Amino acid sequence: PRPREAALLVSALGHALALAGFGAIIAAVPAPTAHAYAASTLVVLIYAALHAAIGIVLAAYGLWRSRAGYVSVARRLDLRIGSLWHAATAAIGLATLGLAFGLPWIAR
Repeated sequence: PRPREAALLVSALGHALALAGFGAIIAAVPAPTAHAYAASTLVVLIYAALHAAIGIVLAAYGLWRSRAGYVSVARRLDLRIGSLWHAATAAIGLATLGLAFGLPWIAR
């Protein structure tokens, strides 16, 4: 595969791993009705998981377009938008992990 297609595949797999990880963390969060921190953490985790799921769709769409020959120098805006989405989702994921695991550690 071309480097672009390999990068899109790695991006889709990375988002899938992040989605699975966020799903595992969401399953371990205490009941959101027990405390406001648990409810806030759950919402932020769902927000990050939603972004990862959309990232999978964008990467798969870019991979499909690239394989079908619809991407060229003049027609690559959707890949650039996807690249921005992937970078923003990575930042959101790191911030979410910092919130979910960092704040309880600080509060000790």
